[in-house]
Amino acid sequence: MITYHPELFGFQTTTIDNNELFDRCLEIESVLPDECPPVPVMWQGSKTTALHHHYNLFTFPIKELNQLYRLLVENITPLLEPETTYMIKSWMNVYHKGENIDWHGHALPHNRVWHGFYCVHAGDSATDYRMADGTEITVPSREGLIVIGRSNGDLHKSTEWLGDKPRVTLAFDISPIESINFKINHYIPFKE
Repeated sequence: MITYHPELFGFQTTTIDNNELFDRCLEIESVLPDECPPVPVMWQGSKTTALHHHYNLFTFPIKELNQLYRLLVENITPLLEPETTYMIKSWMNVYHKGENIDWHGHALPHNRVWHGFYCVHAGDSATDYRMADGTEITVPSREGLIVIGRSNGDLHKSTEWLGDKPRVTLAFDISPIESINFKINHYIPFKE
């Protein structure tokens, strides 16, 4: 485990075939606009991110996503409150040359949500954080890196993507079940 901050951690893995996952993510990127309602792309920087309320990546039948789900459960569960039931939702951030996601947060501190991402193809890029205590952190991206942090008033953004092949990361929120709005949503159980 890498500790970037008392509320921000990283885990490195080499067990997922990122080339296969990259190709499958681009296939999903090509069909999402036809399967989801139109949404404006604003601070999110890409259509796959702007559509994040309309799908859960972990519901796609892809072996590498199943492997990632298992790695998340194994590595993140020790950080979570042991008596709380958690759910997870995931989406893709696919950024083409010149794109990035702007400063944003994920949940208010009282919701006890954890947010993270997995680097599929992230090359020479980074994610900048402004933690709630004022600490500023830059997390360099590298394939196979899982980053997880408590949504406790922090903000983060990615650097502008300069590569020819798209930058692909998979983002996720892990939420206590009582923090999820009781309406149609795309969360699934997060469990051992």
